[in-house]
Amino acid sequence: MIALERNRTKKKLHDKDRVHLDFTGKKRIAFNKELLTNEKNFLLDPTKVHDFKAARWKGAKERLFMESNNKCAYCEASTKIVSPGDVEHFRPKSKYWWLAYCYDNYLVSCSVCNSVFKGNKFPLLDETKALIPPAVLATMTEAEIDALTDLLNPDAFGVKGLSLADFTTAYHLERPLLLNPYFDNPADYFAWEVEDTLKHVILVPLKPEFKPYVEAAEVNYGLNRKELKELRYFHYDIYNTFFLTLADTSSRISAATQQRIENKIVELKDKSAPFAGMIRYFDFKNRGI
Repeated sequence: MIALERNRTKKKLHDKDRVHLDFTGKKRIAFNKELLTNEKNFLLDPTKVHDFKAARWKGAKERLFMESNNKCAYCEASTKIVSPGDVEHFRPKSKYWWLAYCYDNYLVSCSVCNSVFKGNKFPLLDETKALIPPAVLATMTEAEIDALTDLLNPDAFGVKGLSLADFTTAYHLERPLLLNPYFDNPADYFAWEVEDTLKHVILVPLKPEFKPYVEAAEVNYGLNRKELKELRYFHYDIYNTFFLTLADTSSRISAATQQRIENKIVELKDKSAPFAGMIRYFDFKNRGI
């Protein structure tokens, strides 16, 4: 997992990209009003449920893939090549219904991290700090609902609605045990250990106090599942071979070849490379950075 940034360019980036249409302006307000009205109807009749429309968040997938460099935002395995990937609601819509159509609540993940492991789970460091839902009442008038629509969540481009600063502050106050690469820098929490006998690379806490975050990542993202540990080792072994070659003072490789190896290490650390967070950790450690 590596830190990610939102792409807030207003223009359409792909034929399927609908962020510029659905998560800003009048569409965002209409979607928010629908959510508030549905919640009011649920209070009037508990048999009713939110009718979330998946087509809306699927319109964000191409932009999310661009932001995550076609990798799963959780495990960093290359995803788009072999799988369509999922638009993941970081805060699950089953509980945080008002964020169902919030662009800043989305990231793209592989189906294993999302469907097999995370699902609707969302553990907090302190459950008493959970976000408080919007104050919807069964007696609310349409005008009262309209007054809430703009501030329910941020505009995708940060121009209206709940401010991005307030949304970020709310995230850190709630303090999920699951790291979100758009709000947290995983490098501040995660480290890696090599098991050469098993040919595994294991996710471990950078400091003892970060153990709960690693345990949450194991349980809810599956970041230490066998397949990932083996695949990470494959990429680590390539990096380590390059590094040891450069460090071997007895070798007589040319300056040009040395530079080629250095360039390859840079590529392995690039944000587009699988498991770049792991490679960066070992390279910083090996070079004493």
